[in-house]
Amino acid sequence: MDGDPEGEGEGEGAGGVLGVPHGLWLGWICFLFLVVGASPAHFWLDSGEIAAAGAELGVMHPTGAPGYVPLLHLATALPFGSLGFRMALCSSACMAGALALTISILARRRVHWALLWVIGLWLPLGLTFVRHGRVVEIYAFAGLLVMATLWGFDPAVGQARRVSRRCVGVLAAVVAAWGFGDLRLALAPAVALAWVLDWRRGEPWARWAPLCVALGSAVVVSLPLAATRGPMTDWGHPESLAAIWDHVQATAIRESFAVKLHGMGLRAYALHARASLGRLLEDLGPFGVLIALAAVSFGLSRPLSALARARATKDPEAKLSRFVDDDHRLMRWLGWIAAVELVYAVAINPMGGRDRQTGLALGLVAAVALGLGVHRWLIRDGRARLGARGWVALPLLACALWIPAGLVSASDIALTRSWAPHEWTHEVLARTPQGALLLSQSDDLSAGLLAARIIEGARPDVIAQPAQHLYREPTPWQLREPRRARILRAARGADPARGDAGRLVAVFEAWEGPLAIESPATMVLGGLAVPSRDGWGEPPLWVGELPPPRDALPPGARLPSQGSGRAGELPPELRAAVERWHGRLEARGDRRRLADAMCLWIQGRFAFAPDSPLRWLEAEAGYRFVLDEVDAEHPRALIGLAAARDRFGATDEAIALTRRVLEFDPERSTALTNLALYLSREPASLGEARELAELAVELDADKRVAWNRLIQICQAQGDQACVTRAEAGASAGAS
Repeated sequence: MDGDPEGEGEGEGAGGVLGVPHGLWLGWICFLFLVVGASPAHFWLDSGEIAAAGAELGVMHPTGAPGYVPLLHLATALPFGSLGFRMALCSSACMAGALALTISILARRRVHWALLWVIGLWLPLGLTFVRHGRVVEIYAFAGLLVMATLWGFDPAVGQARRVSRRCVGVLAAVVAAWGFGDLRLALAPAVALAWVLDWRRGEPWARWAPLCVALGSAVVVSLPLAATRGPMTDWGHPESLAAIWDHVQATAIRESFAVKLHGMGLRAYALHARASLGRLLEDLGPFGVLIALAAVSFGLSRPLSALARARATKDPEAKLSRFVDDDHRLMRWLGWIAAVELVYAVAINPMGGRDRQTGLALGLVAAVALGLGVHRWLIRDGRARLGARGWVALPLLACALWIPAGLVSASDIALTRSWAPHEWTHEVLARTPQGALLLSQSDDLSAGLLAARIIEGARPDVIAQPAQHLYREPTPWQLREPRRARILRAARGADPARGDAGRLVAVFEAWEGPLAIESPATMVLGGLAVPSRDGWGEPPLWVGELPPPRDALPPGARLPSQGSGRAGELPPELRAAVERWHGRLEARGDRRRLADAMCLWIQGRFAFAPDSPLRWLEAEAGYRFVLDEVDAEHPRALIGLAAARDRFGATDEAIALTRRVLEFDPERSTALTNLALYLSREPASLGEARELAELAVELDADKRVAWNRLIQICQAQGDQACVTRAEAGASAGAS
C-alpha cells in the first residue's frame, strides 16, 4: 500500500481518541506503566556508572552514548523522587517515545485502530522492553533512535512532509551511529544508500542531509567538554581527536575481547543464535515471533509472487516495479535492521546471544513487521473496514501476544523496583574501615560505589578502585588524590608481562593502611598474606591491613579454626551473610548477587589451600548452603559442588550436576571444561569430552584453562595435531 501523497495518512478510526492520535495515547499509557515499576535508584551491572555520569555530566564507558548523558542530567532537575528514579524516568520516556513512533508508522498505512491498540499494549509487556524502560540504562535511548530513523525514512511519508521527516531520520541515525555499535552497522549503510539514490532522483531532502549529519555529529563534542572538567566518571579521558575516536569506537573494549571473538566457531555461533531466539521468545512470545517472521518473509517476497501471477495470466504490463509498494520498501528496512541485529548478537557482541542489549531493536522492528503483515491479511479482500473476520481474529491475536509476554515479564517489577543494588553498595561501605583502599571486582559493586560517591557523596575517605581496571591510564581526577595516584602509578609501572597479578602486587606494595577486597581471589592472585586475627570477613567483603601484621600467615596457609568454624564444616561467615540479607533480597535477580558473592568467597578461601581435603569439605558445605538457602539453580554453586563431589570420588554425581548447569546455561565455558575433564577419564566418553573442550575454547578462547583441558584430552587421544593447535591457541593471548 502507498501512503497519503500529501501527509500522514490515517485509517478507519486511526485519527485517535478525542482528537489525540492513538500513538500519543499509547505512548502515555506505556510511560505510566513503566513508571510504576521504575527503579528507585541505580540498577545492577553498569547502571550505577551511567547514573553517576548523568548526575555530574561525566563520560561513561565506551562508546559513551554521546547525547544521552545530557538528557540524564536534565532529568535530575525534576522536582520529585530520588536522583536515580528521575534518571530512570528518562529511560521510560525514551521507551514510550519509541512505542509512539512505532504506532505512528502503522497509522500512516491506515491500520485499524483496534490492531494499533493490540500492538501498542503488547510491546510494553516484553521483558527486554520493560526492563530497559524502568532502569538507568542506554538502550531505551537506542530504541528511540531506531524508531525515529524508521519514522523519518518511512516510504509512506507524503511528499509535503518528506523533507522534515527525512531530516529527523538522518539526525536520529547519526546520533545512533556515534553511540551504538550495532546501530552503526544497521543504520549508517541504509541511510547512506537512501541518500545516494534520492540525490540522483533530485529529492530536496538530500541537499539538507549533510547539514543534518553535521548537526547530529555535534553530540560527540559532549565527550571532550565533559572530560575537560575533570569529572570522576571520565573513562578514557577523551580530550584529543584520537582519544575521542577510540572512545566512540570502543577500541579498548574491542581489543580486550579480540581473542575471544576471533576464536569463535560454528558451534559457538549456533549456541549464541539459540540464546538470541530464546530471548526473542521471551520478549515477543512464540506467536509474536512466528507472525513477525512470516510477515517479513511474505512482505519481502510479495512483489515476486505478484509478478509470477501476472505473468501466468499473460499480463503484458507485468513488471516487478509495478508490484513494489511502500509496505515492501519499509519491509526492506525492517529486514535489513533485523538481519544486522541478529548477526551482531550472534557473532559480534562479546556478551553472547543471551545479552539483552540487541533484543530491543529486534522487538521494535518485529512489531512493525507484525502490524504490516496482519493489516494486509485483514484487508486482503480490498475492503477498508475491519469486517467480521477481523473482529474475531484480533481478540485471539491479543491473547496470543499479550499472555505469553506478560507471564514472562510480570515478576520483573520486583527486580526493577528493588532498593537492593543501593543497599548492597551501602552495606559494603558501612563495613569498610576508615581511609581504606577498596578493590572491587564486579560491575555491580564498581558502578554502585561510583554512584554512591557522586550522587550521595558517600565515604570520600575510601579509595574505591575496580581491580580489573588497574591497567587503564589514570585520569586527572584520579591523580588529584595523592593516595589514589600512588597506587595507580604503581600499577602502571608494573611489569606488563606479569599481567593482573603483577599490577596487584605493585598496588599492595605501594599501599599502607586498611584494605577491603570484594573478591578473595584478588587477594590470592596478588599473593597477599592472610591476617590470622580477623579471619576472612563476610561476603561480599574481605578486610585486612597493609603491610600485613606480623602474625599474618603466608599465602597458602590454612587459617586457624577460631572465628571461622571447625575445619571441614560450613564457615559461619556464609550463614552470617544470609542472615544479614534475609528479607532484603526479594527478587531472584537480587538473591543471585548474594549467591555470586558467597561463591566467590568460597573460591577465594579454597584457593589458598587447594590440596587440603578440609578445604574441599568446607567448599562442598558452602556450595550446598548457597543452593539450599539462596538460589537452587545458581550455576557457580552447582559447578563448585560438582567439583567437590568429583574430588571425593562421586564422579557420576559431578557429571549430573554439571549437565544440569548446561541445560539452562549452555554457554558457560567453566561447566563445559569441567564436564570434559570428568568424561575424559573413561575411554568410552573421550569423544564427547573432546567435543565439549572444543566448544569451550570456541566460547572463551581467552581462557587458558579451556585450552589446557583441550591439550590434555588431545594427548589422551594421541592427536598431536590437535595438541599443537591448542598450544598455539593457549599462547596467543589466553589468560
